[in-house]
Amino acid sequence: MTTPQKNEQWTGCCLTLLARGVHKVYADGCFAQLRGLSHVKTKVLVAAVLVSVAGLVQAHHSFATFDQTQQKTLVGTIKEVQWTNPHIWVQVLVKGEPSGAVVEWSIEGGSPNGLSRQGWKRSSLNAGDAVEMVIHPLKDGSNGGSLIKVSVNGKPVGTPRTE
Repeated sequence: MTTPQKNEQWTGCCLTLLARGVHKVYADGCFAQLRGLSHVKTKVLVAAVLVSVAGLVQAHHSFATFDQTQQKTLVGTIKEVQWTNPHIWVQVLVKGEPSGAVVEWSIEGGSPNGLSRQGWKRSSLNAGDAVEMVIHPLKDGSNGGSLIKVSVNGKPVGTPRTE
């Protein structure tokens, strides 16, 4: 059984492997920590780490919480824009149905880098702007969704996300 300190060393070794590429890691002596393991066991360990990290990356980009079969149009006013990695968030104030009471929605957009490549700027959405958004709503029915396209003061922003 390994101690927590050894586990941290193994994790650091595996992260180094991912960050630098296998050939560079061999040169840096990262596999010195794996001495005593057979060549096959080392390959199995490296493969297991790569598969587990791939799962984390996949989970990060999952749209499972959003109902991809539904689209909802929100018309309201932007309360706040959070232009941060890994995804932007837009808080939108929308008149609720049927009461007419104002309801806040949390909308997840793409990454700032990806949106910039689609023609967005940090100043494309601002608090107080009149906005119309098309989203994939959350499956649980709460007030949130994934941004598909948006218009500010009647003008489209960027390139709409393709399905």
